[in-house]
Amino acid sequence: MNLKLTYGSVLLLAACAGGTAAEGPSPEEQIVGGIHPPLPAGYVERSSLLLDDGLKPRHAVFEWRRSERPVISLARATDDSVPHWRTVSVLTLPVIAAGDVLVMGACSARGVTDRRVIAIAERTEGDSLKIIRRAWRADTARDRFENISRRGVVCENEGED
Repeated sequence: MNLKLTYGSVLLLAACAGGTAAEGPSPEEQIVGGIHPPLPAGYVERSSLLLDDGLKPRHAVFEWRRSERPVISLARATDDSVPHWRTVSVLTLPVIAAGDVLVMGACSARGVTDRRVIAIAERTEGDSLKIIRRAWRADTARDRFENISRRGVVCENEGED
């Protein structure tokens, strides 16, 4: 069978698949595999957290902003003598609503402290944030973020940022 695709049939196939022929990786997907510092163009770093204990940590998460949209990067340390990080996964978060807060490294899941948990929580008074909107865990064994249940997630109230 001889199959000949024209530009029009490519557009039709893309439309049927729910995309366009011009679609490519998102700006966030394009930074996977990149090494920083320096940060990718257009991003500003807001916070970072080492995920491993010890003198030579292997994993970290970084909160970057591009416009008002938070982007969380999971990175592995390179073997350079100067600390650099290779981005292995990216989590693009929704714009965080007024009254909500992003929490990294200060949550527990089902009563167990887990610094790999990242959550969006409603900002409330008191020591704990218990109204969790969304939650993820940085899976360092598989170099990716995974959605986790909001149930049982509690974060420390670190105050204003």
